Amino acid sequence: MTLSRNWLGSLIVAAITVSATTASAAKVFTILVGEKGTPALENAEKLANGETVFAENKIHKALGKFEEIAKGCPICPQPRVYNMPDPKCDLDPATFCEVNIKVAGGEFAGKGGKGSFEIPGIIATEVTLRLLGGYDDTFKTRNPFNTPTMIQGFVMDGKNHALRELTISGFFMDTQGTNTHAGHVTLGYLKTNRLVFADNTFVNGGLGGIAPLIRAKTPEAEVVVRNNFFINNRVTMEADCAGWQNTCKLYTIEGNSFLGNHPLNPDPTSGTTAAMFIKENKRVGKVLVAGNLFVYNPGGAINPHGPNDKGPIELKDNLFFENGDLFGEKAPGAAAIVVKWGGFKSDKIPWNLISLDLIEDDYEWKNSGNVALDPKITFDAPKGGWASSYDVKATAGTENKIRSLVGANLKGTSLTPTNAWGPKKFDPTTLPFPQEPKAVKYGVDPKRVEQF
Repeated sequence: MTLSRNWLGSLIVAAITVSATTASAAKVFTILVGEKGTPALENAEKLANGETVFAENKIHKALGKFEEIAKGCPICPQPRVYNMPDPKCDLDPATFCEVNIKVAGGEFAGKGGKGSFEIPGIIATEVTLRLLGGYDDTFKTRNPFNTPTMIQGFVMDGKNHALRELTISGFFMDTQGTNTHAGHVTLGYLKTNRLVFADNTFVNGGLGGIAPLIRAKTPEAEVVVRNNFFINNRVTMEADCAGWQNTCKLYTIEGNSFLGNHPLNPDPTSGTTAAMFIKENKRVGKVLVAGNLFVYNPGGAINPHGPNDKGPIELKDNLFFENGDLFGEKAPGAAAIVVKWGGFKSDKIPWNLISLDLIEDDYEWKNSGNVALDPKITFDAPKGGWASSYDVKATAGTENKIRSLVGANLKGTSLTPTNAWGPKKFDPTTLPFPQEPKAVKYGVDPKRVEQF
């Protein structure tokens, strides 16, 4: 995909709205953010009244304001010892707080001009936090795929923190230029009942896009990954739920576009190749993979980490196209699933590459409506240039004879792949949507963006 930058300037705005403070209604706080001198900040300041609306000019200041508000919200009793069951809670859910940080379109640098934004790691078990990007200057509507809010990412340090719900939606996250070996969002075992990633674009993740690994607050906990672009990342996404007191009831991965995401290493014998990883274990009741688009991911589309095909995964109405180039597979539906069990393709490629037709005929995952067709996307796909570690040969000589006698690794020849991963420039306002009419219903759709 050849995309040029055509950016018109940067906008950032923040404000907070408290809509009700009585015991009979939820306390709702809304946050809108804008850089100095922009119409967005001017509009936020006009809305500010000191009681229901507050304006800020930086995202990190809005996050600081969220922490201040959350500490004043009612929360249920906490266990006296970390990792013990929660005590009984008699609070009225109508008194719980919601904090919406709404951010205008623009380009955002982290605190001090670099890096990701730190979400305060606090114990706020009855507080809902929504981080929402892509708003226009008036904060009336948002379209993050036309009015992108550009950042590097979010991070929540530590392991002992909790929220009732967390939504991260509407951001264009690019780790290029700061730390290309980091993921876009790191949550550190957040305890919550609902985590949502929606309407984002994740590009150039050098070592991970998102790993929504949460501690389930209750047995009804769910994770939703919906309507996101994942482009040119390594180890793009992992679906799992942390082993703790409860399991996650549902993991929904719906309407996303996975395009040109690389394996961890440009080696077909590498252990981490696919665009998406799903942990098939007893910590997740069901994993629904529906309406997604998997195109030009050379290491395969999906890798279930489990012993067999009897896990909780359902594949429904997904589009697959040319995902097996790392393994020399050229068929449209090739490498829809890549696994380590069920037999190897060859001695040199210790993967079983399951094409779309074989999923339907030979395996027991619940599946329906999946297709393999060219979506006609303008995209510079990663092609060829891979190097297999099996082709490295031990060199002859006395040194290797001695190393062999003591059980040490032998020294050998070297291989240089010509298509190793590297960051690319993307225009956030010109993203790769399908041009094939039969494919437009798969993957990201701007019409699905929620208007909070």
